[in-house]
Amino acid sequence: MTTSRLSCLAICTLCLSTTTVAQPPSAQTPTPASCAELAAQRLPDTTIRTAEAVTSGSFTPPGSRNAITNLPPFCRVAGEIAPTRDSHILFEAWLPLQTWNGRFSGVGNGGWAGSIPFGGLAEQIRRNNASASTNTGHEDRPGTDMARFAFDYPEQLTKWAVLVKSWLLAAPQILICWAMLPLLHVVCYVAALSLLFTGTIPRDMFDLLMGIVRWRYRVAAYASLMRDEYPPFRLDPGGR
Repeated sequence: MTTSRLSCLAICTLCLSTTTVAQPPSAQTPTPASCAELAAQRLPDTTIRTAEAVTSGSFTPPGSRNAITNLPPFCRVAGEIAPTRDSHILFEAWLPLQTWNGRFSGVGNGGWAGSIPFGGLAEQIRRNNASASTNTGHEDRPGTDMARFAFDYPEQLTKWAVLVKSWLLAAPQILICWAMLPLLHVVCYVAALSLLFTGTIPRDMFDLLMGIVRWRYRVAAYASLMRDEYPPFRLDPGGR
């Protein structure tokens, strides 16, 4: 699943770079013609099946009869990633055709869900973000256990990584993050008051706040198999 995330991010990065979209304030937006040209891009183990401008204000996801409406114009790039012989990772990358804000927001789909969350992509496009997502490499069929792929294709779940990482090794980290949640709320409240009345946040308070937040993100990345390094048991406020 990590491969699908990284590959999809690489695709979206390529799409943004080849459509000459720049950061604000002098942002340039891709044209429908440049969107169509993305179909000719070549990436390792990747097939781009669709590169089209959607300018009608609505979009009907494949296999659905319900149209998603109230959409700004966007460039839709869709295809398949196949890093192994039996891989079938479907992806969608949506790029604003107008007023891109310079941000990319990936959309997750929760658990073993084997479908692309088109509603989440639509929400990001409405916010003028570029976005992308995958089906995590398997299809979600009605009445089928969504984790069935791990039984049929155990190599896609190397060494029971999810069981060991998400349930065993990450358990103490998750408990610590849960225990720190009240402290995080208190620090955020005090920091907001300090910012309101003094215009600044004390350095020690800022470091504590950033340390808790960074700890939580490190644990989330590890438990979701996005990183192999075990998170350290420490507050790390980052570079100064």
